[in-house]
Amino acid sequence: MTQVIKDDRLPPPSGPYCYALKVDDYIFLGGTPGIANTPLVIDGVEGGRMAGETPGRADMRAQTVQALDSLKVAMEIVGAKWEDVLRLNNFVDDWRETSLFVKTYQEECSPGAPAETLVGYGLYMPSMIMEIEGFASAVPTQALAPARTQRHEFAPTNAGRRMGDLLCLSSVLPLDDAGQCIAPGNAGRQTEACIKEIGDVLSKNGSTLGDVVRLRVFVRDVRDIEATEAVIAAAFSDPKPIVAICIPTLPINGISVMIEATAYTGEKEYKEGPGTSRGVLVGGSMMYSNPVQSVDEKGNVISPWNIAAQTQNTLANVKELLAQFGMTPVDITQSQVTVPEFRNYDAYNEYYRDFVTYPFPARNTVEAKIGNLSQFGLEYQIEVTACVNASKSGIAATATDNYYFKRMGIELDK
Repeated sequence: MTQVIKDDRLPPPSGPYCYALKVDDYIFLGGTPGIANTPLVIDGVEGGRMAGETPGRADMRAQTVQALDSLKVAMEIVGAKWEDVLRLNNFVDDWRETSLFVKTYQEECSPGAPAETLVGYGLYMPSMIMEIEGFASAVPTQALAPARTQRHEFAPTNAGRRMGDLLCLSSVLPLDDAGQCIAPGNAGRQTEACIKEIGDVLSKNGSTLGDVVRLRVFVRDVRDIEATEAVIAAAFSDPKPIVAICIPTLPINGISVMIEATAYTGEKEYKEGPGTSRGVLVGGSMMYSNPVQSVDEKGNVISPWNIAAQTQNTLANVKELLAQFGMTPVDITQSQVTVPEFRNYDAYNEYYRDFVTYPFPARNTVEAKIGNLSQFGLEYQIEVTACVNASKSGIAATATDNYYFKRMGIELDK
């Protein structure tokens, strides 16, 4: 059974998720905004207040400091060191303050030097303008040697980080040596440039494109998906890596594609699930899934525009995919949910919170377009990471209270 450690230093979360979940030597960090410990009370119900918040204005620096402080506390609780964070994915909701976020992040992230991704998503609360989620190790890690430096203010400062056979690469942008965008607006050529850069980084660190197990691909425009997928299909031999495509906003003008890669040099096993679901098990213990959706084998949307039915269908697909690897939903350690509209947040959580159960996996929920041009009415997708026997050996770091359950009037399991 998962051991739950509650700590008053962690602000109560605004959804069914924990801050950190440790399974064996892996640590999964939930999406953490800059929620302050002092609550905001509306109609007698406590809710999250953003750090530094004043009426009509959010404070990017205060939120970023608070989010990183919360993650550092969570790492401490599960007995890990901050310098062994492998990856941090940084979400901003307001590009006007990106320079301040980057400056604060670089100042406050030390001594960690993880793989980095910076992307623009819609976030849950009106005053929430940033969020950070990630992945870490309970054993010592090493920095990846860079192939070259991506010279741009909003480009990652590190090539990535390694934990044994697992290599987490920073997101790659199509930038030349001078920091200028390659082939502005041309998604195909930019995808080629990104994959070449990923290959160069892997080669520098004793690996190859054949070791890539997951690609997170961020495209600016849904019309660019087809060209991007074609380049990826041509670049990788079978079995091809798990590919997750989303349509957020990207940090640099002219850039149509950005790619984040994860590689594993050891044993890996791919399996198919229902619909278009697919997963890869690395080292016999940890599984990554692709974005699982309410679709049939041809990618046609089942129950278009119906968030309740789509959530149920999607989670059923997740359950069957997990079963292919001998796991169940209680073995899920981390998830990323993407919805086109946050008005569906409560509707999908009604099913999600019972599917995974308390103390819940690490999780983040973001708002962005999903699906391709033909998938009208797609309302929900989820990527999951799971570990064999996670429910038996996990240690979860969480707060002593939860704003989401207070708002919903639901008693938390003890």
